[in-house]
Amino acid sequence: MGFHQFKLRWRALIHRRQFEQDVEDELASHLAMRGEKLRGEGLESSVARAAAQARFGNRARTGEVLREMRGWGWVERLWQDVRFGFRQLRLNPGFAAAAILPLALAIGCAAAILTLADAVLFRATGIGDPGRVAAVYSYSPAQNRYLSDSYPDFRDVASLTELTESTAAYLRTGLTVRLTAGGEAMNTELVTGDYFRAARIAPVLGRPLTPEDDRPGAAPVALASYTLWESRFQRGESVLGSVAWMNGVPVTIVGVMPSGYQGMLLDWGDTPSFWTPLSQFNRLFPANTAKDYENRREVQMLMMLARLRPNVSVAQFQAALDVTASRVDAGVTGTRASRLLAIPAVQARFFPAYREATLRFLWLLFAVSMTAVAIACFNLANLLLARSAARQHEMSTRAAVGASRFRLLQQLIVEHTVLAGCACALSVPVALGVTEWLRSVQFTYIFRPVLNLTTDGRALGIGMAAGLITAVLAGVAPAIKAARSGVASGLKTGRASRTGLRDLFLCGQVACAMAVLVSASVLMITLREAGNVRVGYSAGGVLIGSPDLASGGATSKDEFFRLARTLLHEVRSESAGAALAWLPFATTVRTTLDVQAQAGVWTPLPYNWVSDGYFETLRIPILQGRGLVPGDDSRAQPVAVVNRSAAALLWPGENPVGRRVRIRQEQADREVVGVADDIRLNPLDAGVAATPYVFLPLFQKASVSGLTILVRTPGAPRAFAGPLRQITARVAPEGALTGVRTLEEQVDESGRGPMRVAAQATAAVGGLGIILALAGIFASAAYRVTQQKKEISIRIAIGAEPARVVWGFATRGLWVGLAGVCAGLPAALWGVSLLRSAVTGVGAAGPVVLGAAAVSLVLAAFAAALAAAGRIVRVQPADVLRVQ
Repeated sequence: MGFHQFKLRWRALIHRRQFEQDVEDELASHLAMRGEKLRGEGLESSVARAAAQARFGNRARTGEVLREMRGWGWVERLWQDVRFGFRQLRLNPGFAAAAILPLALAIGCAAAILTLADAVLFRATGIGDPGRVAAVYSYSPAQNRYLSDSYPDFRDVASLTELTESTAAYLRTGLTVRLTAGGEAMNTELVTGDYFRAARIAPVLGRPLTPEDDRPGAAPVALASYTLWESRFQRGESVLGSVAWMNGVPVTIVGVMPSGYQGMLLDWGDTPSFWTPLSQFNRLFPANTAKDYENRREVQMLMMLARLRPNVSVAQFQAALDVTASRVDAGVTGTRASRLLAIPAVQARFFPAYREATLRFLWLLFAVSMTAVAIACFNLANLLLARSAARQHEMSTRAAVGASRFRLLQQLIVEHTVLAGCACALSVPVALGVTEWLRSVQFTYIFRPVLNLTTDGRALGIGMAAGLITAVLAGVAPAIKAARSGVASGLKTGRASRTGLRDLFLCGQVACAMAVLVSASVLMITLREAGNVRVGYSAGGVLIGSPDLASGGATSKDEFFRLARTLLHEVRSESAGAALAWLPFATTVRTTLDVQAQAGVWTPLPYNWVSDGYFETLRIPILQGRGLVPGDDSRAQPVAVVNRSAAALLWPGENPVGRRVRIRQEQADREVVGVADDIRLNPLDAGVAATPYVFLPLFQKASVSGLTILVRTPGAPRAFAGPLRQITARVAPEGALTGVRTLEEQVDESGRGPMRVAAQATAAVGGLGIILALAGIFASAAYRVTQQKKEISIRIAIGAEPARVVWGFATRGLWVGLAGVCAGLPAALWGVSLLRSAVTGVGAAGPVVLGAAAVSLVLAAFAAALAAAGRIVRVQPADVLRVQ
């Protein structure tokens, strides 16, 4: 502290002491003058002083009035009340912990969930003026599902220049990128030339991509993400002009994307590390040139966004799309079997098929967190009301010595605000910790973005406001009650008044506990039953991964399949079995193909391209015929294997082996060579009919794409991750192996992951609610016993049996439990319905679950009240009624 500051503080202290001395001198002067006047009227000195004091009134109160006239008295009173509030918490640590900790936990959890919702639904993605941007998807009425767009679709939409300022298409895919030494898998967005103009994105360094960069034959260039620029180039300008080798192609980096930009879609794979022109697709994926994506409408792999002109609505744009969709461009193969749908950008942060499920799951987490806040607020209000009843004598005494009703109200409000403020301060580290936990939770198949999960101040503010309002309202009640009851009644001792409001709060706690207890029980039962479901395959001991063979030297389809065969042979030589598959196993994204078993009848069925050894590796039984063999390649007769449900659907009551099917877009029929047993990709689908499925030979595929390798290991699957990477590096030196995990983890994440998150959250809130409700019932009963000890003693002294008195007090807890359970039953049913809509496979709340939860809570409430009322047995009437 400097000398000048010390001098100012010293002067302020002197002035304050001088003011206090002046107040005391003025009061003494008034008393002396009044006493002198009374002595002049003939009274003795002692009698005159007493009469002067009586006529003057409360000297302390008059001093307070003089201090208020100073102008800053309210600040001093506020500071005194704040210090008194902290002193009360220090003197009652048990009460402080019981009131502060639950509220802090609830506010912190609610803030973290609201942060998650904000990051998923509302936080800016970086697109400029998103209100004028529409996303365009394809929708298949026949299959009742959303699809990606084709390049011919993009050309059709781009032709609507009278309605749009610019239109862009993009494809997010994985590449093997080498910046210095060693390749690694990174996501890249291949975009058309108007992407930056349509999204209104300006790079922070360098230049954006232009239509000139998207022309055939243009030099390959790219923009790096801000995260990559920060981690690999330390935000230096050396990034401009540097070369990134993508799938073996040298690409020059010409700019850096803005910080936090993740692309239009948040659930389409991981955040991209690069943005490069779509015209480089054939060069980056030479083995996929047969797709001819530019001229084939059935090759749907793109997403689109269009920036509308001013005063053009999404409805007008949709009408133009409907007209455009009725046309088929000359020279474009395939016909449009789907409708183009425009969705406002603010609603297109997720692929349309997954948006509803994402919203339902977020609503579920939000409902759980708000239930926790409600339980904590009920608990806080109940504790404050109980404490205010205990302090009624104190309030009445203070009123008797001159404290005004407003002063009492002000002090209690400040005191309770201090308590809620402590809870709010403690909720900040809780919110940070829960947010960190949310970062570690695998939300794949719920929503899959790399979220910007930084704790949101607005979310914290909402939770804090709820706690503060509860504390303030609970603080107003005792002051009003003390003012209404009067000084005399407040100073009396005896039977405590019945507080119906406290019982109402206890019922609210029991109702909330009932709702979350039923929900948690349903989730736990479903998870337990899912572990016993027969899924039709063996996931134990299987390791999966995605090898990037395209970057490992595969420049054509034949070369790609040669490397795949080599990889399969090398892996099998060191493991118990291996197979390749096209789609990741147990994915919820099911691609379908049209199968014709009868002339003119096309049936859409989910399918997968798999290699020989697939059924043996996963131990899927072949019920009829055979599985796939190494000879099922492009030189052999096209074949297929169907599962039992598909066979029953296509050929009911007949032997499917030897039958022929036609796959749309294929010229030759396929022969069905085997029937595999049904499998359930999701163990939670036990109550749902098995899905018809078709398995096609991988090496008969017309084009190549990403692969998944499945390896059955003799020991722990994780131990084989290192050898699998070494084998992949030998077969494809430039290719990377990504997504290495056990099959059990994959199945668990896709099936039970969302349910486990929901179960953990509801079980935690349910446990907290039950503990707080039982503690409140116990404390309420114990307080009534303490306050009515004299009445109890009189009843026992005149012959009442202690057991009957105990029963009378305990039944009040029983009735509180019954009322809370009845109030919580509708909330429990609504909570289970919310669970079933948000998480796949959740069962219904049957009478057994509802009855068990209700009986458990009622008995627990009765036991808590009975334990507190047990103190009556130790009451000695003689000691209580003895005249002091």
